[in-house]
Amino acid sequence: MTKKTLQLLATAALVAGFGFTTVTANAADTTETGSKTTTAKVNLTQKTVTPTDPDNPNTAGNIMLTQAPSFDFGKQELDGVTTSYTKSITNTAASDGGIMTSNLQVVNPGAPSGWNIQVKSTGLATTDGVSLKGSDIALTNGDITTTNKDAAGALDTSNAPTFSNTSIKIDLNSGAYVPVASAAASVGKTDTTAEVAAQGVGTWNMAFSKADLNIAGSNVAGEYTGNLVWALTNAPTGMATDPAPTK
Repeated sequence: MTKKTLQLLATAALVAGFGFTTVTANAADTTETGSKTTTAKVNLTQKTVTPTDPDNPNTAGNIMLTQAPSFDFGKQELDGVTTSYTKSITNTAASDGGIMTSNLQVVNPGAPSGWNIQVKSTGLATTDGVSLKGSDIALTNGDITTTNKDAAGALDTSNAPTFSNTSIKIDLNSGAYVPVASAAASVGKTDTTAEVAAQGVGTWNMAFSKADLNIAGSNVAGEYTGNLVWALTNAPTGMATDPAPTK
């Protein structure tokens, strides 16, 4: 037997005599997780809103229109040559007294229905019954703000209502309503659709940055006044009834 063969036999004998031990983990050494399910619940109720004037209610479906703007366009001189005039005002008083007062404000204490606001003019006229002809008010949209806060106390502007258009034009002669702003209704999650959160819940302010009175040059001089009717409906679109003009 050669020396090389003897070396191989010795190596094989060494390996055969070496013991390998299988290690089995004890139950106490295995990380496991157990659980128990409990419940948490809360019942959120709506505070009932009360109309400012029961005879001319500013509420719909427990949602309240608490503010709406009025417009004093001050003075505009007629020269008999100019074919049309545009008189602009903001929420800062002009030298002739022209000013836009207040914003639109809606308070919704948790109604899931959504809402919308529309506006119309009942016409402007003098005390002698002369109507302002061929005119309109164009409102330029401003900021939409809220006092809502999230659980951490930070201002929560999510799920805000939206203006219907970038500019709102109110025809002073047609008496037709035009959309101003709207908030979507809450839609619960189903097996096939995702949840849609309600918009416009809480207190929301909708500001106009400017108001333009566009006046036909063919009007006669006089002091013209009239009403704007701001209609709130507790649905994202449409109107249930035509409210009475503001007294």
